[in-house]
Amino acid sequence: MPTKVTFLIPGFADGGAQRQCILLLNALRNDPDLELRLIHFYDGVHFELLNREGLAIQRFDSTSNYDPRNLLRVWRALHRDRPDVLMTWLHACDVYGYVLRKTLPRVAWLMTERDSAYPNELRYNLRRRLGCHADTIIANSEKGAAYWRSNGARCEVRTVSNIVPVMGTGATSLPVQPRIVTVGRLEPQKNPATVAAAFTLLARDNPALDFAVIGAGTEETALRSIIARAGCEERIAFLGFRKDVPDQLSRSTVVVSMSHNEGMPNVLLETVAAGRLAIVSDIPEHRALYGPDYPYYVADRMDPAAVAATVTKALKAPDNTALLDHARRRMEAMTPQVVAQAYKDIIAAAAKRGL
Repeated sequence: MPTKVTFLIPGFADGGAQRQCILLLNALRNDPDLELRLIHFYDGVHFELLNREGLAIQRFDSTSNYDPRNLLRVWRALHRDRPDVLMTWLHACDVYGYVLRKTLPRVAWLMTERDSAYPNELRYNLRRRLGCHADTIIANSEKGAAYWRSNGARCEVRTVSNIVPVMGTGATSLPVQPRIVTVGRLEPQKNPATVAAAFTLLARDNPALDFAVIGAGTEETALRSIIARAGCEERIAFLGFRKDVPDQLSRSTVVVSMSHNEGMPNVLLETVAAGRLAIVSDIPEHRALYGPDYPYYVADRMDPAAVAATVTKALKAPDNTALLDHARRRMEAMTPQVVAQAYKDIIAAAAKRGL
């Protein structure tokens, strides 16, 4: 008998966790040892990436991820379908996971962790308290796993890397006119204000450079103000959310990411796959990918001048992709097949414990 696994996620809005959930479902979908079901509340911009053939999908329309009626609907579905394993994604569904595990004791609860630090807010604090009761927590980075161990998780905490769907060769030519891009959600965690300010410094001193800000979020208005005050509106393009991120990365010269914290950074994995150098904040998550000897870390990620200086340094040899060798070795274990097998092993162990 195949193991019955239900994935529970609010939806597939713009975000790395949402894409990774889809990539994992696609990788596991045809496994004869698994019977997969997806429950979600809305589709979102990434939903079209999901291979839905043969996948049981149930959508409960909702105006809020935290609507308590969601929990009742999901409970009824699980009570009817009797899955062996429930895998939750993102904060609201992780909170639901605790209640579902307590009220459906034969269903093992796997909780995914896609970050490594959170603000001191009620929803994150509640998730931290309840998530410690999962049967297994699966983080996509060692820093994310350490977050749960340090917060008293009572369960097994595992680390499984993200899926990189396509490993690039790095052979695409650099653009004739250097192009500097930043890609990601325009939210405080990603520190886009510092990147925008650094772009204005570079634009002022380098008329031959092109710039693009790729992504959407609550910080966009503030970023546009920073750029307007510097008189750089014509130099720095806002492209919004894009579905062609790999192509945008291939058309760049270097990429900039000054995040305060990450899980396993999807955009940087795709940047490596595209054969492009990145200027990154000096945080453990970035060092885990690029290694200790990578020369383009920025120690003070809040200093636009430091970011601009490091970009200038990288532009002197943007084709030195040997600097990506450490990251490429890390990514050899991030193919869909390897990651799917790691999750399958965790699912099998959890289902066995739940018998």
